[in-house]
Amino acid sequence: MLLLLISTLIIVDTREALPIGFPGATTAGLPTGDYSILGAERRVTIERKTLADFYACVGRERKRFEREMERLVNF
Repeated sequence: MLLLLISTLIIVDTREALPIGFPGATTAGLPTGDYSILGAERRVTIERKTLADFYACVGRERKRFEREMERLVNF
């Protein structure tokens, strides 16, 4: 019951390839990040990374990662 209530507050970005299955979550286009909280989209964002994506972000795709972080700072 509590999980369902909390899940209704979760927004999953439409571009999230393999979203976590929160029952009752809303799917919507978020300006940045993969997940947010309903009503707090401009204050709370979660960027989910696979381990391989994380390694790429600190390695060969570091510049892309830095651009994402700059976008979040200005968010």
